[in-house]
Formats: sequence, structure tokens, C-alpha cells
Amino acid sequence: MNFPSIPFLQKVYAKRFSFFRAQLQKHPWPKPACRGIGRIVFNRLCLINIGVLSLLTGNAQFYYTDIVLTSRNTEQLKLYKANQVREIKLISYEATGERSENFAGEVSVDAAYSKTATYTSSPASGASWLTTFYLPDGKPVKSVDSSAENVHTSTYTYNENGMLTSAHSISATAKGKDQQSESHIWLYDAHNKPQKMLWIKNGNDTSIVQFKTDETGNVTEEEVFYKGSSKNTTHYYYDKENRMTDIVRYNDRLKKLMPDNIFEYNDRGGISQMISVQNGSDYLIWKYEYNDKGLRIRELCYNKQKQLLGRIEYQY
Repeated sequence: MNFPSIPFLQKVYAKRFSFFRAQLQKHPWPKPACRGIGRIVFNRLCLINIGVLSLLTGNAQFYYTDIVLTSRNTEQLKLYKANQVREIKLISYEATGERSENFAGEVSVDAAYSKTATYTSSPASGASWLTTFYLPDGKPVKSVDSSAENVHTSTYTYNENGMLTSAHSISATAKGKDQQSESHIWLYDAHNKPQKMLWIKNGNDTSIVQFKTDETGNVTEEEVFYKGSSKNTTHYYYDKENRMTDIVRYNDRLKKLMPDNIFEYNDRGGISQMISVQNGSDYLIWKYEYNDKGLRIRELCYNKQKQLLGRIEYQY
């Protein structure tokens, strides 16, 4: 599902993308992974409803994006399989309660639970497709994210312990031009905890990401080094049940640590609320509701002023 294709969020993300472009011009390191990255980022992140990460400014939250979200993707597929879900309709509503006009969204799952296909379309953003392929144990092995303008293909490999060892992506225009690539090579310690990651852009531009863990093995910090110099650091915080609660970075404008994302959980361990912070001051609040099977049935989006922007409903 594509965030900008959701009608009640189109104005919100039009403003946000303008902010991303301004930040990219102000802070050109590191280079974006591909042209048209805004659409790709929004497509990938909205599917798993984790908010918007400012990949354009180099704050990629690698542990969260590669490890945590991949694990959540796997658990989501297992939940679909346990409940024999084969089709999901996505319905968007405006703040007024009226159904969003000309918005289409649906997710289909094949009979073997080895592939999901997501389609969204709206007059403002056009159509987009996201197809993900899975291993027998539910881990994603490949995804193809496409629109009329761009195609983004990602592949994933794992070691004998089921740990992600590489995530490789290739992006290009729909006609195969302006190709860009990015690889994440993950290295672990003897206890299968992330120790280091090589971030390689276009095969020859490499940064090193170092990780720190706490006494329980949770990753608490990732620091990006480029040509020997530290570029940025992301901090992760957890509750007593080892569930991630906050993703925090230093905000250059405010000169202090500020959260990017804040998570709350329900009694079953599902995410009940996520706050996605932008530029240290503005933010969106997503509230999630589930049925008795643990399947998400509704998302409500509020702005900083706690005003309802709209909602998305899932029909199984």
C-alpha cells in the first residue's frame, strides 16, 4: 500500500516530501539509494504500517528496517496462514467519515502462503504494486515494488541459524534507466547478535554500521561510520518485555536527542499505537485495532493536534 495513494494523507505527504527534498539539499551525505525514492519508501513502509522513516536524509535505522521489520513481516504471514486469510480489502475514509473517492487497495495471498501481492491506486498517485515472495518458514526472500515510473527489487539471504545475512536492492525507472543499487551485509557475534553491517552503495561506496547490545541481547545503538568518521547514531529503547518502544536520534536543529518513532502495545503484544515524528516537532499518531484473532481491522491517523485525519479499514 502506498501512503500518498491514501487520499486523506496526500496533502500531509506532499508537504513532508518537500521537507525531505530540502533536507537532502542541505545534508547531501549519504546519497539517496535511488531516484524516485520517496514513492518506494512510502510503498514499503505503509505495507507494514510502521510510519515514515527519513531515508532521504541518511537516517535509515538499519536494525529496525532490516531485522525488526523483516521479523514482523514473517509473523504477519504466519498469522495470515493460521487464519486462512487469502484476500484483504483496504478501504480509506476521510476525517468526515466519508469513504475516500476512487481509492482502491487490496492484498492477495497465494494458496501456499509463499507470495503476497498488494495493489493500490488513486487518481493523485496512480497505481502501484508490491509483490513479496517467502521461504517455507515465512521469511521474505524477494520483493518487487513497482509503479508506472519506477521498479525497486529487493532480495534477502539468511544463514543456517535463520539470521539475515544480506539485503540487496536494485532500483531503476520502469524503462530500466538510472539504475542504482544498495547492499546491506550483516555480520553477527557468537551469540547471533548483530555486530557490524556493511552498507554498500552502487558496489563501491561503503559505510560501516557498528552495533551495541545490552545484557539481554537487544540492540541499543547503531552508529554509521564513513571513511573512518562517525556520521550519525540511532538509539533503541525497550520495555521490560524486550519490546521496542522508542527509536531516538540527535536532532541537529533542536540540539538534543529526539524520538523518530514511539510504540505502544496491547495485551496480546500487537502494536496499539505508533507516533511517527518528523523534524523533531511535527508528528502523526497511528492507532491500531484488532479482532479476536489478532488480525488488524482498523487504523486511525491523527495529527499533532489530535485531530482525526482519516482511517483505513481491513476486510478479510
